[in-house]
Amino acid sequence: MVRPAAAALALVVLGLSTLPVPAQWLAVGRWGSEGNFRYVRPGTWMVEQQAGGVSISAEGDHHEARIELSCDAGSPVRRLRLSGYRGDALDESALAQQEPRQQALSLVLDGRAFELMVDYRPATHDWLVVEAPGPEFLDALATGSRLEILNKQGVRVAAVGLSGSGAAREAVRRACGI
Repeated sequence: MVRPAAAALALVVLGLSTLPVPAQWLAVGRWGSEGNFRYVRPGTWMVEQQAGGVSISAEGDHHEARIELSCDAGSPVRRLRLSGYRGDALDESALAQQEPRQQALSLVLDGRAFELMVDYRPATHDWLVVEAPGPEFLDALATGSRLEILNKQGVRVAAVGLSGSGAAREAVRRACGI
């Protein structure tokens, strides 16, 4: 004899497993728009064509941060953003209300360091690069095996795999001429 509660639970579980994708829980690792997304493993570089440009991005190990580089078509101007970081490796002074909110970071690709300055944006809880790294960084990204983001003391902020980074680099070259 089947208990009514067990039968009802089985129907709920079966029904939830067949819900359309937009009804699934939205979380880190989700790529795409609200109505059209998929889950992607950390360290997988994604390319998003935008009106007049391109954006490439990946999440760090264990979804500890997300790094995104974007540019506009035909323009050498690059933007780099670090978001989703909730750890304590970034300077506390960057979280203070007084200016400046800048701090130094290193992007290390297979032992090769690219130094940069970032501005903390408290409203969006992200860090924007003052001057994004250029073609040398992008070429190293395309051929590297691992990216580490370090603070000025050398403490790891995040580590990011480079799966698909060659295709991401090529998308930036095609769209923005970099």
